[in-house]
Amino acid sequence: MLGVELTRPTIAPASPTPGSASPEPAAPPSTSAPPAPAPTVRAAPRTAAIPPPVRPTTGAAPGESVLPGMYQETSDNGYFFAVGGTGAQGSVTQLTPGSRRLTFNVYVRSEPAPTSAHFEPTNTSGRPIVWPGGLQGVLHVVHDGVSLPDIAVAAPSLTALAPLLHVDVAVGTVPTSGDGQYDVTAEMTITIL
Repeated sequence: MLGVELTRPTIAPASPTPGSASPEPAAPPSTSAPPAPAPTVRAAPRTAAIPPPVRPTTGAAPGESVLPGMYQETSDNGYFFAVGGTGAQGSVTQLTPGSRRLTFNVYVRSEPAPTSAHFEPTNTSGRPIVWPGGLQGVLHVVHDGVSLPDIAVAAPSLTALAPLLHVDVAVGTVPTSGDGQYDVTAEMTITIL
């Protein structure tokens, strides 16, 4: 156990019980030095930090303001899909420690169109977020390593998101120009009240 000192126990010889055979005679006293004391074992101090459990919060990560104003947000993930071949798809997400004004993911799904782009924002600012005139954003698409022109997308019906709420909204489609891998990231502007 950590922080506990362990020592080797000393066991006293058993005393004979009445009517039992005597134990063998003890060895004559030794003229050599007495036996060394039992070694003391100490647990090594903990050197590796164990991260605390992740708990959702409503404040922004250090450096991210949640004061009223307009902010440019970049998707927290990159999404990829393949046309032709296996049709593989997936997402890679990278979040900084702590929470942010907005958790923002982008995905490509087969509904309502075969390459329908979806935004999934979650308001973690603790304040209302609004999009005057509706949500508008930009998709950045790379096809087999070649950047394609940015694609403007929108969801005019999404005008506000209360604190801690999450929404999945279709914002447009990703045009495909042939087989291969497509990598997608996104940006949008938010206004915090």
